[in-house]
Amino acid sequence: MNLTTTVAICSSTGLFAAAVVTVRHNRRVFAWNRRNYLTDNAAKDLDDVDRYLKDIHELLCRFAQKPSTAADLDCLRTLRHVIEGYAGRPGVLRAELQDIVARCDVYLGTALKSPVSGSRAYLMVAAMEQEQARTRLAAAVSGAQQRVRTLRRP
Repeated sequence: MNLTTTVAICSSTGLFAAAVVTVRHNRRVFAWNRRNYLTDNAAKDLDDVDRYLKDIHELLCRFAQKPSTAADLDCLRTLRHVIEGYAGRPGVLRAELQDIVARCDVYLGTALKSPVSGSRAYLMVAAMEQEQARTRLAAAVSGAQQRVRTLRRP
């Protein structure tokens, strides 16, 4: 074996080793980029859901200890459908969002009839049932907001 053959073998072995190291490094970089991309997309969804949860919470604060009719609750009905859309997607908040949708349905079902009429006792019972449903919905919204905050932590 002469010197040129030895140099050729050594250089090709060195190039092969460098290629293997480069491929392994690129795989790690691509995996890291993919992980960050998925995390960023999940963060966008969390931001959207958090914004809608804040809107629901503000509405619930506005309706606190005040009997509401179906016309008053129209804006909440719209947000309920938006949250239902997010609850239909697979994700980490699916159970919490489905719970919010269910409790929102209960709360919307307690809306007083538009011409408020009836005995004072009946209206008091209806208002108390509505306030209890509002409180349960507010608790579910607060729990989902806490879960969003937990998921955002690195």
